[in-house]
Amino acid sequence: MTELSKRQLAALQRVWHDVQTEPDARETPDTDDSVCRAGLDAWLAGVISSDGRLTKTSLHDLIELEHEAEGHPVARAYVDRVVAVLMPHRDDEPSWDTAPGEVIREHCQSGTIR
Repeated sequence: MTELSKRQLAALQRVWHDVQTEPDARETPDTDDSVCRAGLDAWLAGVISSDGRLTKTSLHDLIELEHEAEGHPVARAYVDRVVAVLMPHRDDEPSWDTAPGEVIREHCQSGTIR
């Protein structure tokens, strides 16, 4: 289990507020996008109500939500905000599905190896 910082928890609360103020947030979800947002709303409620305690299972659930939100722009934007709070340097990781030679070349060109 990981305990989120106060800054991270506050950022998640802002996202949660924004999800809850969507025009259709009080209605029964009837589109794929609204279903994804409802799932994220529940996920955020769980993490926030636990005072920012993040388990491996909840992180796994977030990654699943990220995949489910593909092609649903509003839900994806919210999920991306949550992912950015929890894993701010995720985009810095090399793409592991790229050929090893390409990963090494990109790493060397980034100037981190001299």
